[in-house]
Amino acid sequence: MRYSLALACAMMATPIAAQDVKVVTDFSVTHSLVSMVMGDVGQADLLLDRGGDPHSFQLRPSQARALSEADLIFWIGEELTPWMARALSGIEAQGEVVTLINAEGLHLQDFAHGHDHGHGHD
Repeated sequence: MRYSLALACAMMATPIAAQDVKVVTDFSVTHSLVSMVMGDVGQADLLLDRGGDPHSFQLRPSQARALSEADLIFWIGEELTPWMARALSGIEAQGEVVTLINAEGLHLQDFAHGHDHGHGHD
């Protein structure tokens, strides 16, 4: 069963329930969002540090342990962080995995097409 983003955030927003919650995020943007929701309740672990190269990222044993022991794992999705998909398939996660790109009501923009302002260039 997967938690919806709202339910997972509500869990973290309840101080009694969130005191011992172990949270792991994939990269800095996700970490910032989750940290804002968590507030003073706790601190999420960040796997890929700001400025880290997602193309050459290698999960350290301590990070694999953090993933396997996490109560909640937030990540964008395989489209943006494919290394996280490999990491998740290689561990046995005890907690819930929240894939943000699959969040209900999310509308994805198609950036594959060129951008046109409607004025010609010669």
